[in-house]
Amino acid sequence: EWKLFCKSRIINSYIDFSTNATKMFNTNGTWTVTNNYNTNSTEFMIDTVLSICGKKEMLEYSTMHGMARGWCYFEATVWGGASIGISSLQKEMEENSPYELASEAHVGWNPISFGYHSDDGQIYWNDTNRHVMLDEIPWGTIPYKTLPYGPNWEPTSTITALDYNTRDSISNIVGCGYNKNTQKLFFTHEERFLGYVHVNIPAVQYTAALSLQSIGDHAELNFG
Repeated sequence: EWKLFCKSRIINSYIDFSTNATKMFNTNGTWTVTNNYNTNSTEFMIDTVLSICGKKEMLEYSTMHGMARGWCYFEATVWGGASIGISSLQKEMEENSPYELASEAHVGWNPISFGYHSDDGQIYWNDTNRHVMLDEIPWGTIPYKTLPYGPNWEPTSTITALDYNTRDSISNIVGCGYNKNTQKLFFTHEERFLGYVHVNIPAVQYTAALSLQSIGDHAELNFG
């Protein structure tokens, strides 16, 4: 079924999203976002996570080619390390959404979110109903869960502040699909379906979420 709606996709990124990353709208309808967090600081920190998060619920595909209703999908071409997935848009979280603006958390760390991580290929998720953010958790406590899932997709070379050319030469196309009626979640890598994620997903509103691992990491986003 996922192949049917992937074939029906069109590039459509006219979606409002929150981030402190540098963003640029491309002529092909996609967005390019770049992790440049803290580059104006005198203290250079290359491993500083920066998130990108939609402000509204994910768009549902129109029913066509025999598709079931409720499917949403977005895709990112990523250079560097990242996590991709979905984040809750619960009303009680609107004033402090898990991945608003300069969040330094990967998708799946904060409640409620589910993310596929590039460094180890695992699913990270936090399905707690408590409004507790990662920086409020006592030191040494792990608030999220993990599940082996797919291949890792982060460049294996050791990256330093001078290795941006190395990162720019290696990209991965990663997609995330979610059905708001059945709460099914899956990911794709290089157009290959990786299977459904077998975890319990609360039936709340979700938006697209992406976190970039290090300064210089960037992605081209297609929300269509």
